[in-house]
Amino acid sequence: MHAVFEVNVGSQEVVVAIAPSTSARFIAGSVYWNPLLASQDILVPRLLYSYLPESAGAFAYTVSERLSGRSVEDCYDGLGDAQRGALAHEVATAQREVGRHHRAGPDSATARNRMAVPLQTGE
Repeated sequence: MHAVFEVNVGSQEVVVAIAPSTSARFIAGSVYWNPLLASQDILVPRLLYSYLPESAGAFAYTVSERLSGRSVEDCYDGLGDAQRGALAHEVATAQREVGRHHRAGPDSATARNRMAVPLQTGE
């Protein structure tokens, strides 16, 4: 299980995802897939920072930009059948495209800790 929060850091809105070491694989998966999806022109929020602990008991987390607009979770119930079908088709297309190019998993070396862009706190 992991938790996701929207946070204001100065004038910058970010999304923080945090998980205990028992669920760190969810965070590791997002760290691994983020740049790969972005390289396939799939809109994903820019990952600003990630931490994947080596030891049990520590929390894994990511900080990413917050994209504007509504999340699928917020609007899915209001979509019609055709819109849901189109969304499912787009997700399946993205999965096939990424799967064709990338066979590694989130346990690879690219899923280690990285600092992509420092947060701007406005101070």
